[in-house]
Amino acid sequence: MQFDVIVGNPPYQLSDGGFGKSAAPIYQKFVQQAQKMNPRYLSMIIPSRWFSGGRGLDEFRAEMLADKHLRALTDYESFKEVFPGVDLAGGACYFLLDRDHEGDCQITNVRDGKQTHANRYLDEFPVFVRDNQAVDIIRKVRKAHPGRYLDEVVSSSKPFGLRTFYKPKKKGVPCHFIQRIGEGFASPEDITDQFGLLDKWKLLIPRSPIARQTDFSKPVKFYANQNTAIVPPGECCTESFLVAYAGETEEEVLNFRSYLFSKVARFLLLQAVASQDITKRRFLFVPDLGVYDHRISDEELVQLFGLSDIDWQYIDSRISETDEVK
Repeated sequence: MQFDVIVGNPPYQLSDGGFGKSAAPIYQKFVQQAQKMNPRYLSMIIPSRWFSGGRGLDEFRAEMLADKHLRALTDYESFKEVFPGVDLAGGACYFLLDRDHEGDCQITNVRDGKQTHANRYLDEFPVFVRDNQAVDIIRKVRKAHPGRYLDEVVSSSKPFGLRTFYKPKKKGVPCHFIQRIGEGFASPEDITDQFGLLDKWKLLIPRSPIARQTDFSKPVKFYANQNTAIVPPGECCTESFLVAYAGETEEEVLNFRSYLFSKVARFLLLQAVASQDITKRRFLFVPDLGVYDHRISDEELVQLFGLSDIDWQYIDSRISETDEVK
């Protein structure tokens, strides 16, 4: 059977039975199945999480980013702009696959009813950068900084091998747990230190720093004094945290924190975020400055990366103020 046009709004997820709190996306399977039917036109509306994350979406993302038949993609950063009353983190998008099209894609961003347009290839970066205005900023940063990025610095999940549900012990190694528990202890026998972090000063950042924010059309904060911690050598954490940076002195880690708290760094982080879960992979656009021997300001970063006043004004509008760094 041959179809000229396939249009759909597939089911988005399937519960995995994990206490009702976790679910696996299934919308990509409907898209892939429709593609196999080789229609002339294929258009579906799906969540935007596939842009840069999502459980089990790596293969689907790679296929979509490489598909030169994708003629148009319209992205809504707020899911409520598409389905009023529905609150789903990361927004929604709809696309048009044209069997006879071969080339770049028209990207339309929709935020608070306003649209921006750009024609570009989706596979310029390892993840899809949804924000047309951010693409030029990322290009400038990558040109100014050919070195490594923070996705090679931030720790993997479970930096000390302790799960979120690990129960505090009465004594042992000082350990940082989820917010409702706070500080406690972990048994030395339960800790792994394959990354050599335990005996260093560390900046701990939450795995889900924007858990209460589902509308990414609004300014984003990510990190502040209230949800991060600088901890001395000999202390660890559960997988509720990542180790953003580890250094030999407290001052070095404080300097790094000033960088992470900058609006420029948090804006670059935002460009790889399409859900509330932040892993080390989300830091692929944030440069590693290498040396953190002083407090780092946005003014310094704007000059370092060759950003314009217009670039800075846009960055400033997209990122919330955070605590004063001391």
